Amino acid sequence: MATREHDQDHVASIALRWPRKVIPCFGFHPWFVHFVTTETSNGDATSEVTSTSKYEHIKQVVRPSPPDDFIDTVHDLVPAKAYVQSIEDHFVKFPNAMLGEVGLDKAFRIPDPRTKSSDDSSGSRGRLTKHQTDMSHQVAVLEAQLATATKFQRAVSLHGVQAHGALHHVIDKLWRQSVQAGGSKRERKRAAWRDRAASATSTGLPGQRDNRVGDDGDDDEGEDNVNVDDSHHRSTKLEFFRDNSDQSTLSHPSYPPRVCLHSFSGAVDMIATWLRPGLPIDVFFSFSRAVNGRYDRWHTVMAAVPDDRILIESDLHDASLIDEALEGVLADVCRAKEWDERHARIALERNWHRFVYGSNWHDKMPPDAFNDHDISI
Repeated sequence: MATREHDQDHVASIALRWPRKVIPCFGFHPWFVHFVTTETSNGDATSEVTSTSKYEHIKQVVRPSPPDDFIDTVHDLVPAKAYVQSIEDHFVKFPNAMLGEVGLDKAFRIPDPRTKSSDDSSGSRGRLTKHQTDMSHQVAVLEAQLATATKFQRAVSLHGVQAHGALHHVIDKLWRQSVQAGGSKRERKRAAWRDRAASATSTGLPGQRDNRVGDDGDDDEGEDNVNVDDSHHRSTKLEFFRDNSDQSTLSHPSYPPRVCLHSFSGAVDMIATWLRPGLPIDVFFSFSRAVNGRYDRWHTVMAAVPDDRILIESDLHDASLIDEALEGVLADVCRAKEWDERHARIALERNWHRFVYGSNWHDKMPPDAFNDHDISI
């Protein structure tokens, strides 16, 4: 899963080397979006960013404005239009690729590039500063990337920290744009929920508990109420084409078909907000010990997630630790859901296939992609 500019080709090369083992994800993580420019000083989003525009850009999107010697050591910026085009190129090359990791992060503080490690040219390491990327800029970059996932109807891995309300606002706005684009709201809701009902029917498992949540919800505990003012950034005008795989009843979908809230840190009430009727996007909730294990409530949150929407992950950078981490969080799911291990493995595998491939996942996967254990399709 890519997080910044120099990751993209690396992820692509790994996917080419192990096509049956790797599902690539391309995107700019919110920790690095201050490197992304929405336009240059001459108005051409594809042109080379000049030294002058770099100072203007950083001072505009980073709060509080950093000193010049801080900006001096910031590596080259990335024009958003050129970067989004690179995502599209990768989506064409990899038909099963997803968008990720993208999202919003209100808590993250930008490391000081003057103190970064000598072996890291990205500026991702170093002493944390008081500087943060302005939320309106994070939203602008996220929307530009979501436009690509929408155009290609790809699943999305979403990062959200202390910004669950703002993140939901961005996704919900895509649905509202679809309503405004044409057709009655009632017709679109009916069509979307027919797809959702068919998807739910195809994933039923014996002995599943009914973990329905309420119809309303609040933001994450401890999260400030984030109001995203659309006037602070230019909304991307989206162009769509019809994709019959998951949105056959909607001729002009203006939202991605599936999203996963990765290492979900929201409260139980926020689950209801994401799953409320009216948002015709399949939303999944993923958990990891590396992140969620810091919170006492995470088993309660896992238990509240509907059985067909829960996923697990390691959220680790070291591949040698992934298997052990997944086994650990699998045990946590079994405890929270009161599942036996075999049931949990089958349920989580089906949920993963639905997230990546959609409701008709068994028709889209290569035959040799299935595991050895018995799965009833």
